[in-house]
Amino acid sequence: MKSHSTESFKCEICNKMYLRESAWKQHLSCYHLEEGGVSKKQRTGKKIHICQYVEKQFDHFGHFKEHLRKHTGEKPFECPNCHERFARNSSLKCHLTACQTGVGAKKG
Repeated sequence: MKSHSTESFKCEICNKMYLRESAWKQHLSCYHLEEGGVSKKQRTGKKIHICQYVEKQFDHFGHFKEHLRKHTGEKPFECPNCHERFARNSSLKCHLTACQTGVGAKKG
């Protein structure tokens, strides 16, 4: 039977605790270390979200989530008329106008 590890990783700069080493390393690189391991001033209040597929960072979770859909193929927005699915709500809105009139409806 598997059990949860009690090992944790502590940031010695700000005392935050992490269960996963990868999350701890990500925290250090985003908030405390420049390239080459040189310390930088701690960012205040901004959380950084890093794409696991490509080297891209986002300070807004919504933009990060929208970006991830390019990699996952998730399309959570559905046209109620033709059931076509879209990764972005704005794409669905553009499609809806065309779909309702039947002129130039775009696929997602």
